[in-house]
Amino acid sequence: EFTPTAEKKLTGHDLAAGQFTFSLDSVGTKTPEVHETVTNDADGKITFSKLNFTEADANKNYTYELKEVIPAVKEKGYSYDSTVYVMNIFVKDNGDGTLTPEMTMSQKVAGSEELAPVQDNKAEFSNHYDADGELTLTATKLLTGRAVEDGQFEFILTGPKTEDQVKS
Repeated sequence: EFTPTAEKKLTGHDLAAGQFTFSLDSVGTKTPEVHETVTNDADGKITFSKLNFTEADANKNYTYELKEVIPAVKEKGYSYDSTVYVMNIFVKDNGDGTLTPEMTMSQKVAGSEELAPVQDNKAEFSNHYDADGELTLTATKLLTGRAVEDGQFEFILTGPKTEDQVKS
């Protein structure tokens, strides 16, 4: 047996359990049919059901595609990962009555049919959250004892993702 897994990384926001959906699909007519969708856990772990192999599978290759399901209506601010991983499993007959599934992972190169090797045979999906918007701040300066003169005081707005802005 072999349990396909992957990892979800999200930057810019905390990852929630069940936030993203992933599919595992068999490829070709020689691979036993699999069509499964699962979601990530809170730590980003993606775990599919076990693939079971029998003596009839000995010394055979099976191919599966693993990808993120990109929703028709995307959540605002989130990017989605369009990487398609190709998982090849060779079911090795150990000659002692046992089988060992040997997995290699590659990924489809965007815009072609080529496959590129995947480091450490680990599928990793990366998403990013980036909220944007506008904010208008207004302030009033109160001075006791005399009138405020135009330009007499400066106010500086600082913080992440802002350039220091000086207004008088």
